[in-house]
Amino acid sequence: MAEPRSAIRLVDLRVDGRKVTLSVSSAVMEGPYDPRGYRVIARKRKSTTMCELSTVHADLDPDGGTVLVTADHEGFERGVWDLYLAVGAEERIEEVRFGRERARNIPPEGFSNADDRPLLNDYLVAYFTKGAGNLSIDSGGILHKSVPVVRSLGVAPDEDGRALAVLGLTREPEAEDEYFCTLDGAQEYAGRHLLPAVRLGDRLIGLRLPASAELVGATMRFTAVVDGARISLAVAGADYWPARLTGFGLSAERGGGLKIIEASRAATAKREITGPGSRAEGGGALRTLGATVRSVPVVGDVLAAGYRKVRGRRA
Repeated sequence: MAEPRSAIRLVDLRVDGRKVTLSVSSAVMEGPYDPRGYRVIARKRKSTTMCELSTVHADLDPDGGTVLVTADHEGFERGVWDLYLAVGAEERIEEVRFGRERARNIPPEGFSNADDRPLLNDYLVAYFTKGAGNLSIDSGGILHKSVPVVRSLGVAPDEDGRALAVLGLTREPEAEDEYFCTLDGAQEYAGRHLLPAVRLGDRLIGLRLPASAELVGATMRFTAVVDGARISLAVAGADYWPARLTGFGLSAERGGGLKIIEASRAATAKREITGPGSRAEGGGALRTLGATVRSVPVVGDVLAAGYRKVRGRRA
């Protein structure tokens, strides 16, 4: 009898603390096997240790011969775990790796709990292997070391008047680091964009943001992929953006995103951020981005030049 074979697609993947939840759909190609026998298992690499994930839901489609299996597991012990869909029953079981075929909403870098700033032993990354693209779990930072902290210092115009987000890292920037912006409400420009990065100092970079007066109404949300892990990135400093000079404003959104707004609304948006009678409105007790970064070699000169050039063009 032919071995069971399945076309498998990863349709959902989430990481919440130390818990991994996933859903896979499978169309049975060969073999008279009951879809309810499908299980998700994890095998620890370079070991005989394995564990079975708890199947929390199985939605069967008897007409199309497909099965949707949702499973989760919490508390992977330290190590690298490879995920399989076990197809069949008794001695006729085929373990099939999956992850290469996946839903478009699942990013190629996978997910991690890096946003929680975990200790190294609690660090968990659900990632896709190089080449084959199969789903694996790195528990405890075996392959992915502890993710550096990425902090936004603010947003300022560069020498061409484009929005430049200045970021500080707790380590030197690396060529493999990537930064993304998801643009919503921009019609033909909507979607995820890889942001060009320029090095400004030893542990400082600038990201050129896709913001312009033509994109008023759109919202930008940011993520970073550093040391192979995906983390959320909150971009701050929009309340000091020179909207009158650049022709558009930036408004801080909940969760660290930025909304591109009309220049005439920028002052109102700033009051909404700071609140009436705040220190930011009443004398500048909070330092602006320019004042913050001027103390840093190279960066201050670059951004100060940007402000001067933009102001000169608008004069």
